[in-house]
Amino acid sequence: MSTVVNSTLLFILILTLPGASVGSVAEQNDVPLTLAPFSQVNPAIYGDIVVWQDNRNGNWDIYGYRLPTGEEFQITADSHDQYSPAISADIVVWIDSEDESTTRTLYCYNLLTEEKTIILTSATVDSAPAVFEDTVVWAGHYKYQRGVIAYNLATGEEFLIPVSSYIYDGPAISRDIVIWSEKRPGRVLIQGFNLQERERISIPSTMISFSSDEDEMNPKIFNDVIIWTEGDVIHTANLETRKETRIAEMETCYRSFHEENLAIYKDIVVWRDCRTGRENIVGYDLSTKKGFQVTSQGSGKGTPAIYGNIVVWQDSRNGDWDIYGFDLTAPVIPLEISRRTFILSDLFEIGIIFGPLAFLLFLIGRLTADMKTFKRTVGSRLSQEKEFRRNPKPGDWIAFLFNSSCYLVLGVLFLFGMGSSFGYVAFLYASYMIIYGFFYYRWLSEIPYIFIKDSEIMIFEKPYFRPAIIPLDAIEKVNVEKWTDIPSKVKVSLLNDNRAEINLENLTEDSRKLFIHMLERVTGAS
Repeated sequence: MSTVVNSTLLFILILTLPGASVGSVAEQNDVPLTLAPFSQVNPAIYGDIVVWQDNRNGNWDIYGYRLPTGEEFQITADSHDQYSPAISADIVVWIDSEDESTTRTLYCYNLLTEEKTIILTSATVDSAPAVFEDTVVWAGHYKYQRGVIAYNLATGEEFLIPVSSYIYDGPAISRDIVIWSEKRPGRVLIQGFNLQERERISIPSTMISFSSDEDEMNPKIFNDVIIWTEGDVIHTANLETRKETRIAEMETCYRSFHEENLAIYKDIVVWRDCRTGRENIVGYDLSTKKGFQVTSQGSGKGTPAIYGNIVVWQDSRNGDWDIYGFDLTAPVIPLEISRRTFILSDLFEIGIIFGPLAFLLFLIGRLTADMKTFKRTVGSRLSQEKEFRRNPKPGDWIAFLFNSSCYLVLGVLFLFGMGSSFGYVAFLYASYMIIYGFFYYRWLSEIPYIFIKDSEIMIFEKPYFRPAIIPLDAIEKVNVEKWTDIPSKVKVSLLNDNRAEINLENLTEDSRKLFIHMLERVTGAS
């Protein structure tokens, strides 16, 4: 029963099933598995069996379909809702809401014995279940502790994987490995656990994203390969080789409800995509690194699943949701998966983080170079008559501290309040400002605003520019401008009709008068 349907069987389905579409290559090879009234959604597939949730009877039930024979069969017929089916080998599991309360129960169904059994668990059911052979996993609370619950159908053993934070997506399971995404301040991490070894495993993923909280991770696993979405980019990581790769960028299709959007089987990844301006199912071959289009018809599509060569999904081309299938051994439409966006994204993130850092290092370098140059030029002993230091302005430091504090507050709000990784950027910028402030303070302490040497006047107006130099023997006339009887600016006429201005606002009133007196004395100009 678990053999994968081949292209010949699906070709028979294309000829015999009603409603097979006619159009492009992809449209000619996808077939409806059910065209029942109302909605059929959330398909899952294993071997030649497809299951889904169906509300043709006025509530959600679980239905199944045998691909080789085209036989549709009903698994549940209760008056309350059954939904979120998953399948592995001969076992189908789903969530059952037995009453009007929020209590949810897990059931399983054996396709060989046709027996339905309740999964007797002490844990709550807070997510859709996933199943691999005899092991069912889901997110929930067990004895007041949050985590991922693993339940062995053969032995009845129940095991809790403790999770300290909010489970964002998942879990998913393949062989002995369970994965899920876990919400942390400012980021979402993919976590893993080996059920055989009873120990956590590290996932080769950076997973620090500048995406918003609504971006779904949808982690999936097949053998040693994990896939997930970070923002609009699909990532894959190999647990054996420890290599992480970005394979494609999705064109997001916005929906008002949470839905699964990624599926993997061996080297094939499929997802829902809107790159053509319409919702379609597309895929990517990890071995050949080539993309392809499964569908091209412009109706709503979603929740793809894959096993072997068969892809199934929910499709609204007929007005309500139906389940469709496609055999990948049939011709597909090639799809160009551009990596240019990855490069632009990398450059953008590098620019955000390292651009200001490079500028900060440049400023620090200039400040340090200015201090060394000044000391080397004037010597270690300075005449107090020849140097004029800045008048400290508390307002400048208050503004500087205020800006740094604002970045720190924004970092806390973004990171811990909104869960956004932009909090890291805010903390980074606050650190840059604090480091720069330290070196700027040293620069102000060691370098005067105006320094008069024997042959020239040096004006250190800004920390990252070279000082302005006025030769004393080139000064012909000194004109002092005043503001409310206080000298505010000195305009100097130089030889060859050149002019220079010296702003005195950085000096105290006494220093301004002393500088003007000294300037007139050493130049003989007035």
